[in-house]
Amino acid sequence: MTQHSNAAPQPPQRSLFSVRRVALAALFVAAGAGCGGKQDATADRGAAGAVANASMAADPDVRTAVVLPAQGRHMVLTEMRTMLASVQGYVAAAAHGDTAGMRVAALASGMAAARDMDPAMEKRLPEEFVRLGMSTHAAWDSLAIDVGRGAPTDQTLSRLGTIMTNCVSCHSQFRINVAQ
Repeated sequence: MTQHSNAAPQPPQRSLFSVRRVALAALFVAAGAGCGGKQDATADRGAAGAVANASMAADPDVRTAVVLPAQGRHMVLTEMRTMLASVQGYVAAAAHGDTAGMRVAALASGMAAARDMDPAMEKRLPEEFVRLGMSTHAAWDSLAIDVGRGAPTDQTLSRLGTIMTNCVSCHSQFRINVAQ
């Protein structure tokens, strides 16, 4: 005898470990895609590489390529990683009510972090890229001042969200490539 049920079939249960592993893998893929720029892995493969390149679809990454010498690319990406570390440090400090730590994290990405920019390198950067970078550094300094003045943590975290809007905007518009 067959039993009929009106209940919808249940999807298979996934372990929390499996879900975390997939999420972590997606995070690594997204992080790698956002900052590296396009590198031509088939350039040194001779005729086989040429055939592979010819059969590949057009690059779907339509962001503006900022082409820099290797050292310049390294400097820009290091500055971006400093800002990301500031976000992490700021959020961790805020979670513990550590206003001194919040201020230190904010100052690490303020205007002082941009003072070593080589003027010749800055000329190679698109105007909008420089504008976003400088306004982001200034916003970090302003956030550090507000924390020092005792602004409520929820207000400063909201300001951090606004700073991150600049980060997202920059990463959405630009990619950093190495000059060949």
